[in-house]
Amino acid sequence: MKKNEFRTIRIANRSFEINTERLGTVAKYAILTMCGFLLFKAGQAVAFEQRGYIAYGGEYLLLTFPLFYYLISKTAREFAAEIKKLNENGGYEND
Repeated sequence: MKKNEFRTIRIANRSFEINTERLGTVAKYAILTMCGFLLFKAGQAVAFEQRGYIAYGGEYLLLTFPLFYYLISKTAREFAAEIKKLNENGGYEND
């Protein structure tokens, strides 16, 4: 297991330690959150144009875009690991 890499930054005369290994993950989910928000705003505008009034519809599900991304990617990684494990062990017969 890799040792966590921390970087100390100073803001307003206070020191903060930041885990630099997680910056990529934070950036990825920040981008996904922004994409979900922009898709939501676009969907809200289209829904208002079609309906002619403000209502709560399916476009609000776009705000959960980062959550769906996490769940789907986690499931895909676990599925791939299970398939790899089965292939290494020779399939279901050798359980």
